[in-house]
Amino acid sequence: MIFASGRTSLDLSDLVLSDNLLQGELPLTISYMANLVGLFLQQNQISGNIDGLFVGSTKWRIEILNLSNNLFSGILHGVLGNMSYLTSLDLHGNSFTGEIP
Repeated sequence: MIFASGRTSLDLSDLVLSDNLLQGELPLTISYMANLVGLFLQQNQISGNIDGLFVGSTKWRIEILNLSNNLFSGILHGVLGNMSYLTSLDLHGNSFTGEIP
C-alpha cells in the first residue's frame, strides 16, 4: 500500500507516482492533502474503488486528476462533479461502471 505509515506532506502541491508498478488500494491519507493540485497515478496496478479517495476531498483544490491505466473498479460517484477546481480528469484504462457525473 502507498503511504502505509499514514504520513504525508500536507504542503505538497503535486504528487507524481506514475509508471512505478504500484499495487494495492489507495490510502485515505491522500484525500487529506489539502494543497494538492495535481495527482498523477497513471500506469500502475492500483486497484479497488476510489470512494476512499474523496473522504476529505471537500477541501481539495485538485485541478488535474490522472488515474488512468490502473485496476480501479466500481461506480463513479457524484463527488467528482462537485470538485469545482477540477480542469482535467483522465480515468481511461480502468473498469469503472456507471456514468461520469
